[in-house]
Amino acid sequence: MEEAALAEPFACVVHSVIDKTPICPGDVVVVQGPGTMGLMATQIAKSMGAGKVIVTGVTTDRWRFDIAEKIGADLTIDVQSESDPVGIIKAETDGRGADAVIEASGACVACTQALDFVKVAGHVTLLGVRGESANIDLDPIITKELTMSGTWGTLPSSWVTTLRLLSSEKIDVKPLITHRISLDEWENGFDLMESQKAIKVLFVEFD
Repeated sequence: MEEAALAEPFACVVHSVIDKTPICPGDVVVVQGPGTMGLMATQIAKSMGAGKVIVTGVTTDRWRFDIAEKIGADLTIDVQSESDPVGIIKAETDGRGADAVIEASGACVACTQALDFVKVAGHVTLLGVRGESANIDLDPIITKELTMSGTWGTLPSSWVTTLRLLSSEKIDVKPLITHRISLDEWENGFDLMESQKAIKVLFVEFD
């Protein structure tokens, strides 16, 4: 069962989205970053009843957008090529903004965009790790009365939920496995990941 290879990162996203992100049926959710975590968050938000999931990324993510749309994203936005991505979010939400934003890219600029995308009294979840200090205006948290959460790792309950979701087949993580190679080709696998030409590389032959 190839899906089992993605159980650990999936459990991390379950903890971040199901345990910490208040998503109600019909909500509009923005997921920033169509990487492994973002694509998993997209499906989980849908499974929680989100009425619309919008995935944002950059121009080089075009091929990732295709996967996002395949697994359930209602709209993808290239924030580099679009002149007014905030305006697009507003147009998709009757001018309100997203009910929840899940920042899964780890990009500092995305944190600022998250505060712009979210509605008044909305919620922002930080899932992506930046690895560096970020210069962010935090006043919108006050003026828009936002809530924010961040998670690290999993809870025991995250694994129970993960196994139930994966076994139910309501979540399909197979499209995230973009390459299947033998262990002898491990260097190629790492090159694919470092060059961002793969989402997940699975070693399938160990002879």
